[in-house]
Amino acid sequence: MLVDTVTFFYYYNHMNDMKNLSDYLAELNAKTLEWVNAGEGRWATTLVEDLDHWAEYGIRIPLQLDWYLAACDRHEAVREGDGYKPYWPQMPSTDAELKDDILFFEQETENAYARAKAQWEREEAEAEYQRQLAGEHTPAVVEALKPSASFTIGELCSL
Repeated sequence: MLVDTVTFFYYYNHMNDMKNLSDYLAELNAKTLEWVNAGEGRWATTLVEDLDHWAEYGIRIPLQLDWYLAACDRHEAVREGDGYKPYWPQMPSTDAELKDDILFFEQETENAYARAKAQWEREEAEAEYQRQLAGEHTPAVVEALKPSASFTIGELCSL
């Protein structure tokens, strides 16, 4: 999404200048394909450029598309991070409300993914602990079992 790669100031001004959804979709898809082609092993999908498709979702201008994409990101992030699908919001009717919602959705998305990452890290730590309890020689166990240098009490305590 455009907001992820540029400052909000640029995004805000750029969206005010760009009124044609068709051109905006083509620009987003071109940027996506450019990114995919810039490195090996990258993949991404492009957006449907059929305006009738987007009209079915009530999307007629670029700002509405960005709102919709941000709402989708939030929906999936909350589902992943919290284990439930949040309500699907009503699309606001003014540009200011759309922009406010986009920022809100992006913050909620970031927070939900942070919660999902923290949960994943807790689960990984617990799985590592369980493997160690079962006697598996995990990297942490192997490191702990490495022999230490030999020494005598006399070497440790000088009289």
